[in-house]
Amino acid sequence: MKLKFFIAGAALTTLSASPVLADDDSGWYLGGSVNRLSADQNNVNDVDFDDSDNAFGIKLGHMFTDLVGIEGGYLDLGDYHTRGNDKGIDLSLDAEGFYVVGVLNLPVANTWDIYGKLGVFAFDSDTDALDFDESSTEAFGTIGAEYDFGLWNVFGELSKIDTDTNDLSIDILSLGVKFEFGR
Repeated sequence: MKLKFFIAGAALTTLSASPVLADDDSGWYLGGSVNRLSADQNNVNDVDFDDSDNAFGIKLGHMFTDLVGIEGGYLDLGDYHTRGNDKGIDLSLDAEGFYVVGVLNLPVANTWDIYGKLGVFAFDSDTDALDFDESSTEAFGTIGAEYDFGLWNVFGELSKIDTDTNDLSIDILSLGVKFEFGR
């Protein structure tokens, strides 16, 4: 009876260590997302606004190990509008940008990972009403979770850009897919 338990335990251990079942996150990946963004901006010629928009993003990254990697991407930050102020100014803001972040990944189960990203975001925003065009590089942070189907993964992320540019603050909720080349 002990021999059967020993053989069963050895078989389970070997099977669980099999590379076919293991989640190897190292290597190159490419992803795309749809995003819900919320922007809040204050004090642009006394015009304040808080608006939301849908947009998209793409990313390319490389995981050096299962835990550490680097990623770069493009995010359309949406178009935002407000109706007038006491000076009669209507404001329309369009923003987009590129980012580079370090990735710290934590596998919590064979097919689930949680991760954090920290880096910089170079963005450009402009308005039509005020002839305002501003470019800036700001700190950028993300937390996320990912489910691994093999070569294809699905992910959800929450990102934050808080800028010094007229107190522009953007919250980004992303849902997307990622293809891993490194397997």
